[in-house]
Amino acid sequence: MFLPQLIQFQKDEEMHGVLSTRQQDHMVKTITEPIKELREHFPKAGYFELKKHLRIDHKLRVSRHTIKEWSYANEPKSVARQLRKDMVRKVFYCAGVNDLWCLDQHDNGVLKWMKIWWNNSNPVLICKYYLDVIEANRYGLLITQSDIGNENGNVARAQTFLRQWADPELCNTVQHCWMAEKMNIPSEIGLLQYGVNQGWYDPRVPLEVLVFCYIFILWLQHELDEYVIENNTTKKRHNQKIAHPNGIPLLIEQAPERFDTQDYKVNLKVIFFNDIVKVHS
Repeated sequence: MFLPQLIQFQKDEEMHGVLSTRQQDHMVKTITEPIKELREHFPKAGYFELKKHLRIDHKLRVSRHTIKEWSYANEPKSVARQLRKDMVRKVFYCAGVNDLWCLDQHDNGVLKWMKIWWNNSNPVLICKYYLDVIEANRYGLLITQSDIGNENGNVARAQTFLRQWADPELCNTVQHCWMAEKMNIPSEIGLLQYGVNQGWYDPRVPLEVLVFCYIFILWLQHELDEYVIENNTTKKRHNQKIAHPNGIPLLIEQAPERFDTQDYKVNLKVIFFNDIVKVHS
């Protein structure tokens, strides 16, 4: 019963010009220019990421073997560095969907927000990002987690207040986890400092500061928005060393029971939510 439908679906794809990887039959020389273009935006993307970007951005279906051949021929140093497997793995535990939101650490799931501004260390601004997502979703989560830092203080207080508001038995508890052992995400200032050192941007020139704040940052935000959509709507590469559902992150969040997991979201009443926003942001 299923096979005839699959055959008809494949015929419909061909009729609309949607060809499979084998039908497109790309070789190393035919993907060189698209990959070079992608490398300008994603210099550290691996085989799986390149394959995904070729499909989404260039409508090219390319086999992993072909991308691997291209990498060995054009980026031997990057391949050798990847084969060394320098990354040190750490244990990360999460019970299910909406059990834990990480503000500046783990991102192996749905990205709730990725925001950029000229000052992302403002605790009021960071809390506003968090509350905007809570208000849009109309539900909360069990606990938030972040590296130590004053910028996350308001989020910790707002999360604790919302959880105690929904469950009074949590009184005198903190519903935020501080990870004080190490800073997982290196600062992005090094990337921006490179442009300053090269003379591309001078923070002492008012016009360049205005261009940076109101043109360049907006462009970066657009790029981040595109990345969030791509991350949330595409399946990630399966990793046998990680025990979690393997699927499209947005589908896992919307229907966790289909992936043998649970949703721990906390239903919140919206009666006084505007007052909460005023207090914490």
